[in-house]
Amino acid sequence: MALNHCYETIIYGEGLLNDKAKNLRGQAAVLYDTAGKITSERHDFKGNLLESTRIFAKDYKNTPHWDIPNPDDFLEGTKYTFTTNTTYDALNRPVQQITPDGKTTLPTFNIGALLEKITLREGSRSTEYVSNIDYNEKGQRTRIIYGNGVTTKYDYDSLTFRLQRLFSSSFSGGREEVLQDLNYFYDPTGNITTIQDRAIPTVFFNNQKIQGKSEYTYDALYRLVTATGREQNTNSPNFDTGDNWNDAFALFNHNSGDTMAMRNYTQRYQYDQVGNILQMKHEAGANGSWTRNNAYESKNNRIKNTTVGNSTYNFTHQALHGYMEVMPHLSSMAWTFKEELQATAKQVVNNGTPETTYYVYDSSGQRARKITENQAAAGVMPTFKDERIYVGGYEIYKNQNGLERETLHIMDDKQRIAMLDTETEARTLLGMNLGRTTPEQTVRYQLGNHLGSASLELDENAAVISYEEYHPYGTTAYQAKNAAIKAAAKRYRYTGMERDEETGLEYHSARYYVPWLGRWASCDPIGVEDGVNVYVYCGNNQINHTDTIGLQSQPVPGLITNDAAIGAVWEQAVVNILGSRFNTGNYADTVRAFQSEVTRRITSHGGSLGSNRASGTAIHYARRSYASVRTEFGRLLAQRGISLSGIQIHHTFSELARAPREALTTTNLMFARGNAGTVGSGHHFAHQVGEARAAGVSNPGQHVADRLASQGVTPDVPELSHASSTPHASSTPHTPSTPHTPHTPSAPHMPSAPHIPSAPHVPRAIHGRGVLFSIVVAGGVFLYTGSAYAAAQSANPAAETTDAVVQGRGAGDVAGSVLLDVFYLTPQGAIIGLGVGLNRAAMDASHFPVPPGWIEQRVAEGRNPFCALCHGPGNLRERESTVPSFTPREFTEADRQRMRQFIAPR
Repeated sequence: MALNHCYETIIYGEGLLNDKAKNLRGQAAVLYDTAGKITSERHDFKGNLLESTRIFAKDYKNTPHWDIPNPDDFLEGTKYTFTTNTTYDALNRPVQQITPDGKTTLPTFNIGALLEKITLREGSRSTEYVSNIDYNEKGQRTRIIYGNGVTTKYDYDSLTFRLQRLFSSSFSGGREEVLQDLNYFYDPTGNITTIQDRAIPTVFFNNQKIQGKSEYTYDALYRLVTATGREQNTNSPNFDTGDNWNDAFALFNHNSGDTMAMRNYTQRYQYDQVGNILQMKHEAGANGSWTRNNAYESKNNRIKNTTVGNSTYNFTHQALHGYMEVMPHLSSMAWTFKEELQATAKQVVNNGTPETTYYVYDSSGQRARKITENQAAAGVMPTFKDERIYVGGYEIYKNQNGLERETLHIMDDKQRIAMLDTETEARTLLGMNLGRTTPEQTVRYQLGNHLGSASLELDENAAVISYEEYHPYGTTAYQAKNAAIKAAAKRYRYTGMERDEETGLEYHSARYYVPWLGRWASCDPIGVEDGVNVYVYCGNNQINHTDTIGLQSQPVPGLITNDAAIGAVWEQAVVNILGSRFNTGNYADTVRAFQSEVTRRITSHGGSLGSNRASGTAIHYARRSYASVRTEFGRLLAQRGISLSGIQIHHTFSELARAPREALTTTNLMFARGNAGTVGSGHHFAHQVGEARAAGVSNPGQHVADRLASQGVTPDVPELSHASSTPHASSTPHTPSTPHTPHTPSAPHMPSAPHIPSAPHVPRAIHGRGVLFSIVVAGGVFLYTGSAYAAAQSANPAAETTDAVVQGRGAGDVAGSVLLDVFYLTPQGAIIGLGVGLNRAAMDASHFPVPPGWIEQRVAEGRNPFCALCHGPGNLRERESTVPSFTPREFTEADRQRMRQFIAPR
């Protein structure tokens, strides 16, 4: 594509017809993008988009160029024009949406601003797809009643809030029919070890006892190493020339009289140091066992080939960008300049065109259209086979036989609730009508597991349409379809994402996932923020994590305990930072020792909590300890490929300033977006709610939301934002090793020697280029302090490095000191260093806590105590290593008087 190719054009509303009445001024009113044209028809007074129209481009094979006189001439006609209308309430929540098929979705919210009901209106008929949603005190769902009479209940651990049971049932003829009864069990770090569906009866087949139970084990990096479960007793997957991308072998028709032909399986995984799967071994008896061995390119993490039995399958990647260009079953994979999959073909046709599928994306990178053309001989124009169009939650499918099917996705704020298929055109063959003469609808309710994987599909009468179980990395273990119900094949499957029938790949917004390889087909668009291996899926911990947008398995806003691995990482960070100080080896003992130390500081200060700036007080100590743990926490997460970019950690139930004892308690911490000072951010909202709760406000969350809404601000909080079409599916919650109730005080313990956070280092005046100026400064320092060492350091251009070497610091500190010295050689650095140094020196001289007798000891050594704060052996900046145990105290007036004699000119 040429460098002057204009693939997007934005036209703002000023000057357009009725721009004031439609509130278009200042808005991007018209956008020509790679999918076609989208028009923002009108906005409300707050700027919410009320009506939008999408028209697709005629050319779906190439990236359009819009810098032309009449761009509308290159758009499709009215049959490819789709309009969506949305209405918002005072909190800017969508309370009504009319999709291009004319259907109206009506979400209803409860008094706590949480979703309660979803109704669909078609003409004069209204249908409830969600009749009611109940929540617990933490905002977690406890019950959902669907429109087909099915009820799903969620049970959580009362102390850790982890999901323990997911139970779905329906009532028919006064009898309860259990549809799903998933029970979850965890290891001490919070990873799921067992999932048992007690709704599945035990089956005895082929000398095996087969239960609806899966078990998982992990290595020290929480990577899955062993998984057991059940699967369909078919022959081994078809590892033909195209590998086993097609899972049709696992599908069979299930009727009430069928024998459950099942078998047990075990999968084992081996990884290299950066997470590439070296071996995937599947053990399922004589007919079902196989082993996949993968080889990777030596200079990167691209998969080179995979071997199963006697078959070897090769892969080709683009040299610079690293996306797959050839797979065993795909002869061609073309990509756009934005690294979006643009076209695929399975066939190799000599002197002709293979059957090819083309993919089109909008300006946000979301797939908007997929169209397949038939194979054609040389010189013959390929003909249309089928296509699928995506406009938000509305889809339309057309094929060469005249079938036209509209699909409406009914979403709540977390997942897909149901799909409504409507066949609007009859199927024809050779001019003969083989379909229906009137539109016919199929309702498909989706019941998933903890990952959001669509396991059970039910119709409007709660009859089973299909059922599916998955291997850990997303391939199908068992799939059954009710032959008595006529319905299209299920497309939204593992983790609720669409699996393309043309390729077997799963579409995850930013890229495509290859389930039989357990890795992505292209690099992570955000680089190495989710780990140095840009092809690894969910850190190989796919039982506890999901990545529905193809970018990173980042923690979602909510309690830290909502994520299996992350809660354990926080506990490890606490032990890493404080364990050696308190001589403890686990999280529970470390937190108890920390809380005892906080209690001691409160008692020693007459019951006062203190403040962030009052050194030695409970709040100051808790804040510094928390900051150190937070830094270690971020470092440990980065090692595991998890980024906290844009995520803040907030004390949820007991704010640090009011309850410093709970500063490190896992169940008291939550992730929030943005900064506390940014109005409308999730972090700001959390602080406001905490203040309202402390003030005794009833329903503080709603109170703060209403107050911000009156200011035209919508908080960036998932529970209050229901317009998201790509929600994260949270992994299972984490359990602290020894549960701790946040508000229960424990008895004080005798503390070990308390840690005093390191004081900031004081730079030694200007390290500039002027020799004469340096001599003057050095002379002034000597006259001022009487310390030859301090005077020499003031003129030393490598003073920071000298200090680091003399004091025996580590290599990292020495390297950092070298960089600081280089910065101080610049005029700007010299000025900044002088200002910071003088300010910190003044603060340290008047507020620095010292051990008894320290000033006298420095005088006896013939050293200036003021300079000795930071310089020389025994300096307080390095006190943790040189003075390992002393009782700190604040400066008294007598201390200040004694210190002044050493900082006053002689």
